[in-house]
Amino acid sequence: MRNAQLLIVTLLLGLVACAGPRTESRPSVPRHPLTRWHKVFRGGTPWRLTADGVEIKGIGVPRTPGKPRTVTWIWETYHQAIDRWSAHYAVPAELIVAIIATEAVPARGAPGYTRSPESLRREGGYVSVARTPHLLAAGLMQTTIATARAVMEREGVAPARIDDRWLFDPDHAIRAGTAYVALQARGEMCNLATMLDPPVAVAAYHAGGVFRMGGRNNIWKMRQYPRRTGRHLDRAMAFFNDAVAALEHHPVQPTFTYRWFVRHPPPWPRHG
Repeated sequence: MRNAQLLIVTLLLGLVACAGPRTESRPSVPRHPLTRWHKVFRGGTPWRLTADGVEIKGIGVPRTPGKPRTVTWIWETYHQAIDRWSAHYAVPAELIVAIIATEAVPARGAPGYTRSPESLRREGGYVSVARTPHLLAAGLMQTTIATARAVMEREGVAPARIDDRWLFDPDHAIRAGTAYVALQARGEMCNLATMLDPPVAVAAYHAGGVFRMGGRNNIWKMRQYPRRTGRHLDRAMAFFNDAVAALEHHPVQPTFTYRWFVRHPPPWPRHG
């Protein structure tokens, strides 16, 4: 009898030892490599994925001030397209919302928390869609014309169809941007597989790849603009964590969520 009791205790201890790491006081999270502290480049501040979003070591889980109005407005306005393409390409809806919040500009004449589907950005040296499509970004996710053409050609959409007006359609913009995020997650159209790690995925999306960049205020040590600052990723991660919180109990639930992704990690290698 005593031997049987010892065997049961030993088995229980083994199960506890194998349990997934705990994220603060939230339910346990299975063994996802990104729930451990990690970074991409030497000198960067480590982060990890938690049930509440991205936690930065020594800083916590950053959020925007006040209620998450921007991400809530984006989800409520564009949730049909976001949910459709999020589920189709297996990209967490919260990540798409965060990219829209960070990349697009407020709608003209509307409150600052809105985002314009006709957001347009011309880089220096832009001449025309025909001659410099890589220097014109359009739509909610600010995909360049050249990138949208390359991505959507894989989906059977003729490149000649895609210009700034095509990307002004929210469904088109969200589809092209989300497909690009999904390709970069696997290391396609990118120098490093982002594995949908939110800071890495946003940096790769924004800069066309994952490259080292210094700067005293760039805790990520990943390239973003303005150069040698961390402003873009700082904003994006605050919006991302807002989206994780706002969508958790929203009446309209996304199909493919960040929390589902964390609990069901794809078989990707760990980076950092």
